[in-house]
Amino acid sequence: SVDILNNLAYSAIPTVEADGDLEIVSVPGPTIYSLALKTAEPAATADVRVRRALNMAVDKQAIIDAFLGGRGTPISQLQGDLSFGFAPDLEGYPYDPEQARALLEQAGVEPGAEMTIDYRAGNSTFNEVVQGLTGFFSQVGLNVRLNPLEDGVFLNEIVPQGRTNEMFQFSWGGWTFDFDNTAYLAYHDGEKWNPYGTSEEMNRLLEEQREVSDVDEREAILQDIARLAHEEAYNIPLYVEDQIYAVSKRVENFVPAPDIRLRLLDVSIAD
Repeated sequence: SVDILNNLAYSAIPTVEADGDLEIVSVPGPTIYSLALKTAEPAATADVRVRRALNMAVDKQAIIDAFLGGRGTPISQLQGDLSFGFAPDLEGYPYDPEQARALLEQAGVEPGAEMTIDYRAGNSTFNEVVQGLTGFFSQVGLNVRLNPLEDGVFLNEIVPQGRTNEMFQFSWGGWTFDFDNTAYLAYHDGEKWNPYGTSEEMNRLLEEQREVSDVDEREAILQDIARLAHEEAYNIPLYVEDQIYAVSKRVENFVPAPDIRLRLLDVSIAD
C-alpha cells in the first residue's frame, strides 16, 4: 500500500528488486561518511605521516561494494561533487597498503600497534563499515579495535570534550550543498566537531570565505580549504551515500531530489 519509501535499508534492496511491482530509484545525496583523526599528542595520529598512511590503507570502493551494495561514491574531501566548493582536481589518497606500511615505519609505529575507532552504534550500515575498515588496517600491521557508543554519549561527552581515541566517526548531511556547512564545523578551532584544532591557515581561510561576496572567489577559497584538509589528512573521507527510494510502478513523474526532500507536485498514481 506504500507507493514511495525513502531511506530504504541497503539490505532491503534485493527484496524490492525481486518484486515485479516495485523499482529502486536512487540519486547521489549530500551525506558524507568519514573517520576524523585525532591530531593531539600522544596519539600516533598526531603525525601527519600516520594520518596519510591510514588513508592509503583503505579501499573505499571495496567498502561501498561490500556494505552499500555499490550505491555510493568514494570521496576525496568531505563533500560530494554537487556541493558548492567541491574541488574537482583533488584526487584522494590512493589505495596503497605497501606505501601505508612504509609511512607507518617512518613514523615509528610498530607492527601490531593498537588504535581504536569510536563510532555511533545506532547506524547498522556503518557498524558493518567500521568492521570492514579494521580488516584493511590489519593488512598494514595495525590492531584496530572498535568502540561503539550511544549517540548521546558520542555527541555530547566524547567528541566535543576531546575524549576520543585515534579515529572517530564524522558523518554529516550537507543538505545546503555548500562546503561551509561541513568544513567550518569540522576544521575551525573551537567548533564541536573539531576538538583538537587544525591550523591558523585553516582558520583564516574558513573565516575569509564567510566574508567574501564574489561567488567565484568564495568558491576558490572553499576549494583551497578542501586541498589543505587533504594535505594535512585530518580525515579519512570514505563515501557519499546514494539516497535510495523504493517506488511502486504505479507512480508517475517521480524525480528523486539529492537533498532528501520529497517533491511531489508533479507526481501522480496511475489507475
